[in-house]
Amino acid sequence: MPNPHIHPFDVHAHHLTRLRACVPACLRVALAMVARGNRTNQDSIASMGGIKPLTEMLQSSRPDGHHNTPLTQANACLAIQHICRHHTENQNAVAEYGVLGQLGTLMRHANNSTGVVEAEAAGALWSLADGNDGNKVSIAGAGSIATLCNLLGSPLERAQKHAASALSSLALGSTPNQEEATRLLVGLLLNASPDAKERVLKSLWRMVSENPEQKAHIAKSGGAENLVALLKDGTQSGKQYALWALSLAVDPTYYPIVAERGGIHPLVQAVGSKETLRMEQAAAAMAKLAAAGDDARALIARAGGIEPLVALLDGEPADGSLLAQQDAAAALAELALLKEAKMAIDRAGGISPLVALLCAPVTLPPDATEEEAELIIGWNSQGKRFAAAALAHLSVDDEAGSAKQQVQHSPPSEPQRMKNGRLVGGAPKLSKAEVIAEAGAIVPLVNLLDGSRGAEAQAEAAGALMALAASASNRQSI
Repeated sequence: MPNPHIHPFDVHAHHLTRLRACVPACLRVALAMVARGNRTNQDSIASMGGIKPLTEMLQSSRPDGHHNTPLTQANACLAIQHICRHHTENQNAVAEYGVLGQLGTLMRHANNSTGVVEAEAAGALWSLADGNDGNKVSIAGAGSIATLCNLLGSPLERAQKHAASALSSLALGSTPNQEEATRLLVGLLLNASPDAKERVLKSLWRMVSENPEQKAHIAKSGGAENLVALLKDGTQSGKQYALWALSLAVDPTYYPIVAERGGIHPLVQAVGSKETLRMEQAAAAMAKLAAAGDDARALIARAGGIEPLVALLDGEPADGSLLAQQDAAAALAELALLKEAKMAIDRAGGISPLVALLCAPVTLPPDATEEEAELIIGWNSQGKRFAAAALAHLSVDDEAGSAKQQVQHSPPSEPQRMKNGRLVGGAPKLSKAEVIAEAGAIVPLVNLLDGSRGAEAQAEAAGALMALAASASNRQSI
């Protein structure tokens, strides 16, 4: 009866001696199997000198003058994979024999048509990179990241899985590798076959999920030109990735490329879509674009971006999303710095929903976790901050002087009526600061001065009140 306390694959020195003396493929597979998930056997194989013969089998020719067949190379890769899995000492020992570069060469120039050698070489790189920062640097330096990205398009499922796992290991915690892999993978999304594109996307999203603290860097690494091309002409899932990436990556350096490549129109369309996530991401991208300067603001206004942003302020189009409201207000705060956009915000009826956002209470679901509650409160506070900033910018009325003159010289007996924030029926025109005050902005702005919504919201509220105070009647109300 077998001893239940002995692992079925435990090996002893005389077994290893026999294995080293024989080179048939079945014994190389046996080495892989006895090492798989067995730390004791991994140690024994290394201590008995089993690593060096395996590394020699990766080369096209052997020391005895004969040539290694593709099957020999593939099985040697398989054995290395399992001998080095979660074993730092064995990973380093294999690397010292120069194997990391050899494996990359095998993937690129394997002399077989089945893809098996490439698959097993990718599996070995996966194992060698896992948790080993030094090996990650060496593998990337050998040019293997590009090869692994291309291997996602292999017809062999094992090659696809090993390539995806190797890329995951190489990217984990390594900013340079994340950058290179993302740039190459996003490029493949434009040119690969439909099936390969889905595998490429899975690798990208896997990298994002496994490296949450670097997600903004990963997003930016796709490159503005490729991301805009993907947003315009990619598959539906490719467009979703591009929109997510742009929502995080856009900055003043991105703006010229986004504008030149026609990226603003699809962003405007996404803001006006009926999908909450798309609307949130597009609003975030628009807010960042609008911060790039007056040229960007003018293009957004001319592309029709203001109306859907104003519509997002009440939360209804995006199913009550506070994040969409926050980013829409942030975009409008930037856009309101431009006279042309300021007039468009006014025409779109933007003042009332901005004031309503200032007044919006925090509503927490009964089952909200502490983390969820913190997010909701943060979005609410940031929404108020950006609404205050937008109203401050809108309050600066280029025609205020002429409006005040109209007020001073209007006949007191002339009937006055309010309609959509404006005096009509022959009545004098109010300044924008007075219109905003009439909409009820002063009280919530004063309330923000207590700092309970954060220092940023407090500062924006103070700025808005100063802008509103340009009107004598507003000064009295404040």
